[in-house]
Amino acid sequence: MEKKHWFKRFLNYSDYNPIVYFVIVIIIIGIPYKIYTNNKWDKMMAGPTTESFATYSYFSPAKNGSYSNFIFYVNHKKYSLSESGKYYFLSVGDSVKIRYSNKDPNYAEVINFLYMDKFKSLRNTVNWNRAEY
Repeated sequence: MEKKHWFKRFLNYSDYNPIVYFVIVIIIIGIPYKIYTNNKWDKMMAGPTTESFATYSYFSPAKNGSYSNFIFYVNHKKYSLSESGKYYFLSVGDSVKIRYSNKDPNYAEVINFLYMDKFKSLRNTVNWNRAEY
């Protein structure tokens, strides 16, 4: 009996299990897509950016991780920014400092959560300024 190569044995097994094909397709498509989107974000944020302010609008809990939503305007157009995590010290309507790409404002990040006067006591306790990371 001829010993088959491991990949041929795998393909023979996968003939009976379409889930294996599905997982392979997801991996083949998913990894390059993730690399592309990360590189695009890095390129957009490495280019010309503008610092502005956004308003904390709501918190959304989810099974795979909660996120907080911030709203900002560029040239009278509304944009939304989501950050993972719940920031308990923020109330709806509080402002945060953000940085967004001049080419496409959909690429944005919060750079300072505590710039408001009411957070003066917290500013020196922890480095909340993301621009320094």
